Amino acid sequence: MAKVYTWKEQLEKGMKAEELFLDICHLKLEKADTRDYDFVTRDGRRVELKTDFYGELRSPNFFIERWSVMEEEKPGGPWQSKDKKVDLFIYLYADTGVYYIFSDLRALCKAVEKLNLPIIPVKNRGYSGGGFKVPRESIRHLCRRYGGE
Repeated sequence: MAKVYTWKEQLEKGMKAEELFLDICHLKLEKADTRDYDFVTRDGRRVELKTDFYGELRSPNFFIERWSVMEEEKPGGPWQSKDKKVDLFIYLYADTGVYYIFSDLRALCKAVEKLNLPIIPVKNRGYSGGGFKVPRESIRHLCRRYGGE
């Protein structure tokens, strides 16, 4: 059975991933002073980081969050980022340091929706998120891969 995390536990894991990402990222980033996104580039672009803690080779999929709170249909992942005017959506595999940068969030959301994949619920304490197992190759044309060389 998968571990069920509290919101605080997820936040702590995310903060550790952000520290790792700052060390490996080719972009010059500063921590954002808002919770709407994670970083800002030197030229002012807003950056959201999503992290998986399993290896890129373990699965051929991205897990793209659709709902941060399914019960309230609260958007998550690139849908939330698009609503918050994020410029770059970055997907990090923390154990290998490989990351993918998506710069067109509208195209990413459309491409995932077009796949018509089943929603995968993710239980948390007190709420559920939900997302899609998206084959990397199906949206690979929308991003650029870095790291792991």
